[in-house]
Amino acid sequence: MFTNAADAVDSMRAGWRVLGRSLEAATDDELEQPTRGFSYSDEPGPPTYGAAVIAATLNEISHHGTQICTLRDLYRMTNGRVLSTER
Repeated sequence: MFTNAADAVDSMRAGWRVLGRSLEAATDDELEQPTRGFSYSDEPGPPTYGAAVIAATLNEISHHGTQICTLRDLYRMTNGRVLSTER
């Protein structure tokens, strides 16, 4: 969990750089190889292909980027004020 926007943005950019380098280095043959998908357990996920792993990774990165941008925009809109939860 990030406690400030700068750390979240830095982490996001670093993740994009690592993904970009990995994609540039990967061959079509490597992306077509069977592999195991991601799992939240200690066990590997279901069988899949490298290209599917890339697609899932892009989905994860894009929606987390959207979340970061939404929080940034809300912060700007409130001028950094804490909003009351009382109605």
